[in-house]
Amino acid sequence: MSNQPKKTIKVVLSGLDNAGKTSMLVGFKRMYGYEDEVHNLKPTLRIDYYKREFLNLRLNFFDMGGQSKFRDMYIKRDMYFESIDLLIYLIDIQDEMRFTESIKYLSDVFGVLENVSYVKDIPIFICFSKADYGFIKVNPDEYIARRAMVKRLLRKVFPEYEFHFYITSIYNLYTIIHMISNGLRRYLEGYDEIQDSIVEYRDKTEITQAILFDHTGLVISETFSPKSKDFELENKIDRIISGHLEFFGQLEDEDLEITSIRGVDGEFMNVCYQFHLYNDLDQSEEQMKIIIEKKKSGNPYYANYYFSIISPLDNSILAENQITEIISKLSDYLKVILINYQKPTAFNQKPTT
Repeated sequence: MSNQPKKTIKVVLSGLDNAGKTSMLVGFKRMYGYEDEVHNLKPTLRIDYYKREFLNLRLNFFDMGGQSKFRDMYIKRDMYFESIDLLIYLIDIQDEMRFTESIKYLSDVFGVLENVSYVKDIPIFICFSKADYGFIKVNPDEYIARRAMVKRLLRKVFPEYEFHFYITSIYNLYTIIHMISNGLRRYLEGYDEIQDSIVEYRDKTEITQAILFDHTGLVISETFSPKSKDFELENKIDRIISGHLEFFGQLEDEDLEITSIRGVDGEFMNVCYQFHLYNDLDQSEEQMKIIIEKKKSGNPYYANYYFSIISPLDNSILAENQITEIISKLSDYLKVILINYQKPTAFNQKPTT
């Protein structure tokens, strides 16, 4: 498909048993309709593997079973933690009684990382899992205190490591996608140009949030107005985006194409646009058959891309008036990143006038 092999990224999900690692991976895989599967999950035996493509990256996920007998096995064999590109360590924020045990195991993991020459400029992602809306709503002060306590302890015990902290909930899919995508961005080519364009669009239109997704639901780039400290508002916005992700998943599974969808939720308008990179290619019946085959093969040049915006109703017209321009810019940047996945000999460009 390309003369240049994709860069392989190893992502390890680690933590105690019942921390939510497998549930997180199931939501990430399925995108929608995964609730029953999550509720019926059994403990992971040893390691589960999952592979996924993301633009010019090949992702290998390792879900490390958290039962004590398996944790002991991982610690005794360096191979499990060799060549890690992203370590996500899950701590169940609802299980305060196991915080000490979890931090002890993280210390053991760091001991292995020392043996395999882990590059310390790669941040460690600490995920406070099971930060469900209902739990936080009922126990807001306790939740904040727990997070603060664990953060302070980790920074005190492991001052040599750089931590990035996230909260996730299986019932708010965007929190999971957002975290994983942030960990992958350092490996993406052409990210800065895409990000600058989206920020410029945000500033011009005064929208609340804009996100560029690939066809698997991973975030290529995103921007938001300064985050509110209003928990209810943040949760509302995250759930709107989670709804978009579920919709993308259904479109991809059913191989459907749309121009856009829109909705109004209180004071916000939300719109999602689907677009392609191959619109400037000859789309005769014969060539469209080739495009469809390439899309089915997972070729990212011929995949669907999605641009979601959330805007105050007062600014929605301005945001939509400039949507064609921003999508054109994003398409051009993505084409540069993925040029090796387009085979020019298979297509005839439309003639220019």
